[in-house]
Amino acid sequence: MRTDKQFINQLINTFSDRHIDKCFYISEEKLDFIQDDEETQKCYFTNGEKDGFRIENPEKKEVNLLALDGCFFSDDEIRRCDGIVFDDKELCFFELKLNAFSSKGNKKRKNFKDAIEQLESTINFFNQNDVDFSIFSKEAFVCMNNKSYPKNTATRNFKKVAFLKKNNIPLIDKNIKIFQ
Repeated sequence: MRTDKQFINQLINTFSDRHIDKCFYISEEKLDFIQDDEETQKCYFTNGEKDGFRIENPEKKEVNLLALDGCFFSDDEIRRCDGIVFDDKELCFFELKLNAFSSKGNKKRKNFKDAIEQLESTINFFNQNDVDFSIFSKEAFVCMNNKSYPKNTATRNFKKVAFLKKNNIPLIDKNIKIFQ
């Protein structure tokens, strides 16, 4: 069985009290995007809309999306990131801050800091529930508005290094993931 299918089975068995099947989406498109639904806060593949977290899939293999915010987690649960996107080799936690328009540096820094906290909280939740991610190469993405991000600053680079040391997962502030 492919590793992505093993992982999905692991999640279904570990979280049998949740309706995980309603939170999964699959794309085999060469190019797709992930966005948040403004009402439900649930993320989804856009099937062609050219905005959001860009997913490039040159081999056109199955790329899975697990919507966390607005689906897997209820409103009153932990702070969490928007979702997890993965194929049979790579897994990416991601937080969408695409509507974070601001010319003020403080707001941008706060959005970035909040995204990190949401990613870490989600990673900790799955680790505490003994979810095995070892079969994947892992990354965590903060996806922000392209007009003002990413900013390569010493503070941001320090936060990336601290995130890697704490979670053993690299933190990337880009709006694009290429599945090879």
